[in-house]
Amino acid sequence: MPDAPADPPQENAPPPPPPPRREVTPPPPPPPPPPAASRGDATSSPPRTWFKTVYPEISAVNLGDSFNGVLALLTAVERAYKWREAPGKGIGGKDRPSQVSSWIAMARGGRKKKGETGPGVYINSLAVFEREWRKWWGSLQPSWREKDVGTPGRFTRETYGDGGWKTLRHAGQNGVLNVVASLYWWGLTTEASGTMREDRESWAEAVTDVKWMLRGLLAAELGVGIE
Repeated sequence: MPDAPADPPQENAPPPPPPPRREVTPPPPPPPPPPAASRGDATSSPPRTWFKTVYPEISAVNLGDSFNGVLALLTAVERAYKWREAPGKGIGGKDRPSQVSSWIAMARGGRKKKGETGPGVYINSLAVFEREWRKWWGSLQPSWREKDVGTPGRFTRETYGDGGWKTLRHAGQNGVLNVVASLYWWGLTTEASGTMREDRESWAEAVTDVKWMLRGLLAAELGVGIE
């Protein structure tokens, strides 16, 4: 029995649908460069080698405007210190997270193996790290800082006190740089692990608190008033 003839092509048949578009995720913005000093600033001077070496270790991934503000204030504080290294042991090490000690021991990222990338510091448990970090940060606060009675481990940010900045006034690689670096690792882990909103908000609050204190510390170093 002969085969049935094929249906003739339809001249007005609609064209086949286009293939689905692939969503392309844009690359993240580049990390912010160390802010340049303005002309006429009495503390204006280019960063020294130690700062230019360590800065990429705490800014390789852009963690957002708030953390970029912390980086800008850190740079301004170190410039106010004229990039010097402080004598002595530096900022308090009691109760600090073990990751800070590890980072210092590996020359703040300077002893990575050939081809190794990343911060070189990893946080296995955000809950443990946050608990240790807040205990350490609390030990670094000046005596005038008031605790937030409604939230253990946190502080109010209403006014700066008159009791000085001795606990945070440490320049160089053993100073507030270590606090900022620990915030960077915390933020990286929070971003990478897709953690709950509470974890992200907790990190954001810590960033805000460090930024507020660095702002006050800078004003004290420059001898200017701040509201």
